[in-house]
Amino acid sequence: MPAKKPKNPTTQSDGVMTTTQCAKVLGMATKTIADLIDDGQMGWRIPGSTHRRVRRSELVAFAERHGITLPSDFAHVTAKVKS
Repeated sequence: MPAKKPKNPTTQSDGVMTTTQCAKVLGMATKTIADLIDDGQMGWRIPGSTHRRVRRSELVAFAERHGITLPSDFAHVTAKVKS
């Protein structure tokens, strides 16, 4: 039996994350992440939409700036991105 494919093929080092995923990783409320994005501290809003996204590298940089330790399973978290 062949190995299962990862749930999300976007596992590169700079994948994209949702506000909910960021909130879980950082231990913050989803609303707080949305506010940080709206304030320009990380991520962006998808044009013509209410959805927001954050690049993994931005999340890591934010965590480092604020002394937040990321969980060990963080490497496996990415959003499903439609092509």
